[in-house]
Amino acid sequence: MMSVEGNSEQVWPESSPFQQIVCENVGAGNKPVLLGVGMAGKAHWSATIEGDSLTEAIAMDIACRSAAVPERLGSTYWIPDTWKATLTSENSLSLEDVSGIKVAIDSVGNTPIVFENQRIQIQPKIDGTRHQRGQTYRWRYLVRSER
Repeated sequence: MMSVEGNSEQVWPESSPFQQIVCENVGAGNKPVLLGVGMAGKAHWSATIEGDSLTEAIAMDIACRSAAVPERLGSTYWIPDTWKATLTSENSLSLEDVSGIKVAIDSVGNTPIVFENQRIQIQPKIDGTRHQRGQTYRWRYLVRSER
């Protein structure tokens, strides 16, 4: 998968605009976690990305704090056409490449996954009627290998 990035002119890019990512050791086990921050327009993004050796998953936890109602939010990835994608539910996608490698993406909570034109979009629902200035929107998903 390759993240679909925006450019410096976009207020609402296709993927979160992280400008800094650092690795920190956190928690009692001193576990390494990637922490990301970024900004576009008048919105601020943050992320934690961590691996879980027990489930063989990468957990992505992303948030955007915005003064205005977002036009779009989410994480967008492009996959080559050598991969077959199957939506198994609104919140789960299975991927398999021609060599038999299998990967699953599962969103956590009420965040749908959309697959169109070799693009995976994990987009939180935005209810503009309930937006409050400085509201934080959050979406979480797991990427894991399947056996």
